[in-house]
Amino acid sequence: MRHLFMLFLILNLFLYSRGQEFSYTQYNVKDGLAGSVVYCAAEDKDGFLWFGTESGLSRYDGTHFHNFTTANGLPDNEIIKLFVDSRNRVWIIPFRNSICYYQRGEVHNQDNDPVLHRLSITSEINIITEDRYGNIIIEGAYVIHIICIDGKIMDIESPNAGGGLTKDGLFTFFSCVSSGSYTQYVLDKDRFLLKGKRSFVGKSTNAILISPNLNVFQQGDSLYAVPVTGERFSITMPPSLNSLSGIDDSLFTLNTTNGALMYDLRTKKQFAYFLREQSVNAVIRDSEGNLWFMCAGGGLFRIGTLGFRNVTFREGLSVTSVQMIGNSLYIGTERSGLWRSDPGLQQMTKQEISWHTNKLGRIMAFMPIDKNSLLLGTDVGLLKLDHLREVTVLGCAAVKSVSSTKGNFLISTSQSVEFRRPSDLKKLEYIWPGRSTFSCQQDSLIFFGTLNGLYSVTSNGKPRFWGDIYPVFKTRISAIAASSDSLLWVGTCGQGITGIRNGRLLYALTEKDGLASNTCRAIFISGDDIWVGTDKGLSRVHMDKGHFRITTFGTEDGLSSDIINVVYVNKNDVYAGTVGGLTHFNIDEAAERSFCKLRITSIQVRRATWNYDTSGLILPHHESSIRVDFAGISYRSAGYITYRYRLKGLNNNWQTTRETFLSYPTLPSGTYELEVVATNKFGIGSDPIRVAFTVEQLLWEKAWFIFVAGALLTGMIWVLVWRRIRQLKRKNAEKISINNRMAELEQMSLKAQMNPHFIFNSLNSIQKYVMEKDILGVNKFITDFSRLIRLTLEITSKSRISLDEEVRYISYYLELERVRFGNAFRYDIVIASGIDRMAYYIPPMLLQPYVENSIRHGLRYRGDEKGVILIRFAENKEHLICTIEDNGIGRKQAAQFKRGSPIEYQSRGMTLTARRMEMMNQGRAAPILIDVEDLETGDHLPSGTRIVLCFPIQYVKKITVGP
Repeated sequence: MRHLFMLFLILNLFLYSRGQEFSYTQYNVKDGLAGSVVYCAAEDKDGFLWFGTESGLSRYDGTHFHNFTTANGLPDNEIIKLFVDSRNRVWIIPFRNSICYYQRGEVHNQDNDPVLHRLSITSEINIITEDRYGNIIIEGAYVIHIICIDGKIMDIESPNAGGGLTKDGLFTFFSCVSSGSYTQYVLDKDRFLLKGKRSFVGKSTNAILISPNLNVFQQGDSLYAVPVTGERFSITMPPSLNSLSGIDDSLFTLNTTNGALMYDLRTKKQFAYFLREQSVNAVIRDSEGNLWFMCAGGGLFRIGTLGFRNVTFREGLSVTSVQMIGNSLYIGTERSGLWRSDPGLQQMTKQEISWHTNKLGRIMAFMPIDKNSLLLGTDVGLLKLDHLREVTVLGCAAVKSVSSTKGNFLISTSQSVEFRRPSDLKKLEYIWPGRSTFSCQQDSLIFFGTLNGLYSVTSNGKPRFWGDIYPVFKTRISAIAASSDSLLWVGTCGQGITGIRNGRLLYALTEKDGLASNTCRAIFISGDDIWVGTDKGLSRVHMDKGHFRITTFGTEDGLSSDIINVVYVNKNDVYAGTVGGLTHFNIDEAAERSFCKLRITSIQVRRATWNYDTSGLILPHHESSIRVDFAGISYRSAGYITYRYRLKGLNNNWQTTRETFLSYPTLPSGTYELEVVATNKFGIGSDPIRVAFTVEQLLWEKAWFIFVAGALLTGMIWVLVWRRIRQLKRKNAEKISINNRMAELEQMSLKAQMNPHFIFNSLNSIQKYVMEKDILGVNKFITDFSRLIRLTLEITSKSRISLDEEVRYISYYLELERVRFGNAFRYDIVIASGIDRMAYYIPPMLLQPYVENSIRHGLRYRGDEKGVILIRFAENKEHLICTIEDNGIGRKQAAQFKRGSPIEYQSRGMTLTARRMEMMNQGRAAPILIDVEDLETGDHLPSGTRIVLCFPIQYVKKITVGP
């Protein structure tokens, strides 16, 4: 009866859980594999994996399969053995008695390779390997062929029972002497040496050298493992043994028609059992740590890391909640399945719950109440579980989330958001009287999601709808989590995840940023990592000083499903609850040994293919089309590789793509260098690859043509420019001559216009003398007047006159005016000592209008005979200064007299003088300056006018050259 009970218990537990399973990624014909029956595999030095199938040879780069058949030079499509030597030649053994190898894009077979042509393969090849001298050893059933490093071939006929390499890198094999007795030989350089004899009990025995550390001998139904160090031990040979595969120095597998059994030499025990329902032909582990299983009919299977473990539950129940409470991991599933396990998922027990109706719902959340009580949030309501068995119903609304905040429980349900007291689980207050999807408290704000978007509220406050501020929060909210740096992460259904702080939207991450999907189903924060469960996989968002890096995990990495319901992280252990069960892995082990290699697979130029090397590659200009195919190799990334590239010479800016080729159909002439860098899903980058090439120049782009054409063009331009310059110079000289002449004539005209009113006044004075019959007076006046006229005619024809001439002219003019006004004023002309009258030249007739203005408007209206005009000449470092000062009535009173009896020509002389000065100042760095100052007495009464004219020394002083 006891045995029946134990059997019932075991069966019952099996119904609840099928235990841990490894997660596999399968590749078959639909993925590009040449055939579904795979015999062998090898990894070359570039990181490519090669698989021999019944339908051809496949090369895999982690993203695409490239297949080879007899059309590419293979002797046969069925490939049964592969080997990669130190020169990166992939040796290929087909089912047909033949051999070939692949190197740098070409298959070398016995028809096109002179060395292979000398081989005579007459039987099945058992082993192909390379010793430390670089000799290729091909072991057949009756003959051992040795291809020496110098191309010489040695054939040794010897019945043997298997061989391989020793620790020293020498080839060794066992030759059967008699039943149970074997002789071991070692190939040293070009001869075999006898190493010793071994005896084994039994009549039918076969020796296999798995690795330098391990020999395995078959005897009847048993296998004997004989390590180099240590005692031999027996292994029960499984039924239908296909082959043995050495994984490393301590692990090997027995490959059967019902899976592969892995043994550990260190423990001398079975380590794991893989693919129980597949016929496994061989197993290898690549340099990234992935295990590859070659199956008969099932194609390829890959395990990214043994650290990914999956637990499935009866009837495929979906995992909906995971949480560590104390030292136990609690797992909730559909139909109210509650499980408790150790962190490593080694011992898992199902907790029986007494309340039968809870089988209708999901367990969505756990929360410990005390040592003996657990709060469960389910689809059928809030339950209190005492001693993990007795149930108390606390509510009938479907629970969406439960969190502990400030000593209370914050609960979201299909009817409300509310606080409950942990001691008796009574309601404290309603936060939101409606359907919610998730809730979380951060500082004084309570955030909760609904089907319509995100809300926040303070205690007893009015809810705030965040969709009015940011449209992204108008969609359904699926998860909320607060980080230690005051960032609140919000998951949405269709808009990715967002990060907000202090009311500002700081991050909005979507598929474009690398997120697995825009439909978020769960969020968990662990340190600097934000784990996001979606409907297309699990994403890890690693934050580092405001920058983020996203790594995505899916079924190809080991997850039981891409649809993630819940994520829980405890230190480095990640638990992902999916619709297919629970997946557990260590994040450090997931990225352990991962690499990213970048290789060129082909370069297509002018309808031809260049493999790898582009040295001296020159493209004709009319066929400047190039396509570069490359592959980023990272098998754990499962094709999730991004590439950054730039074509120097065309565009130096980096660009990003997910494609594995770059095509440039038309390029201009020039020298180019294509630079590409690959980055895998773990953020590991490759070394850059560079492809240098040149697009041939057209005739008119070549240097000699450009030089000749440039010289001719330069000569033509120089002749045209020279002729044009001569033309312009001639025209310019003519224009300057005309302009100068016109300017001179205009100045002469202006100077001539200043004299008529003076002549008119002088004639009036003569008429007065005649009427008064003053013959002597009229004769003297006419004489002085004629002298002034003659002097005026002389100086108006000149552009400049000496200071001496100007003083004489002003003296004659003032003397005539003094006589004409009846000696009503006196004048004085003072020249500072040191001024050479003949060394300064000033424009003629420039001072006369200002002197006349002093007489006509200043002294004329004084009403007495005490008028004075003082003219002084002085100099400083920069100017010759002329000062004209009178003691007339001033400009204000003169203006009043002018309004009463205007005299037109008086203002016209000043206007013409101003125009003359404007013309003379054009183009000069130092112009002629003029300043007019009204003089006043101490009582602020007008006492005359002072006019100061400053002539630049550089323009008026004559430069004399010494003898």
